[in-house]
Amino acid sequence: MDTDRYGPGKVLGVGALLYAAGLTLMTVSATPELFALFTGVLIGLALSATTHSVIFGVICLVAPPSCRSRAMGLTVAAGSFGQFAMVPIERGRMDGLGWLSSLLVLTLCTLLIVPAARPLATLDKVRPSTPHGEWLGEMRRAFCDAWRLRDFRLLMASYFICGFQMVFIGMHLPAYLRDHGLAGGAASLVLTLIGLFNIFGAYTAGELGTRVAKPRLLTGIYAGRAAW
Repeated sequence: MDTDRYGPGKVLGVGALLYAAGLTLMTVSATPELFALFTGVLIGLALSATTHSVIFGVICLVAPPSCRSRAMGLTVAAGSFGQFAMVPIERGRMDGLGWLSSLLVLTLCTLLIVPAARPLATLDKVRPSTPHGEWLGEMRRAFCDAWRLRDFRLLMASYFICGFQMVFIGMHLPAYLRDHGLAGGAASLVLTLIGLFNIFGAYTAGELGTRVAKPRLLTGIYAGRAAW
């Protein structure tokens, strides 16, 4: 969703509703196709409106350039703390209540994003809004201008690889460990540890971004991933 036209508060609110709808509909999915539709499409759209892409846009609006890297690092660290805290909680809830009830509880937690996003509505008054009917053309022109830059294409490709790697681990690691005879708690422990160490990694990267040239920092991070 376009935050320039609708504002970050509205985007987050709509994303939270889509997220809650996808989680709820997962509980009544009668076929694999419906399950894929609700999880892959509906929740996928929700994630595009509730994750770092929207929050980073807000940070760029309110944080001065000298503090943006630090603010983004703290934001990612906070998200990683959520993973560190929620994975074992959800694992325990699934063991105690079952996956169906756990999804419904998670749905209620997701709806808390709606009131939490309301303060961001004040940011819509900070900048001029794009006239109706022009925002899509402006987005298209901006993308075409950026696509002509080799650095932009390389950056987008690197983030595609980054996202693929992270989602692959989150989606397939639990099944992989189970196929090799490990209990479900092992996968939860691994994902929890990933969230824990990413807290420190994200904070460190945010601090380094205020001192080191960002292209060099990003190159170093991806070189480390490639070596791993």
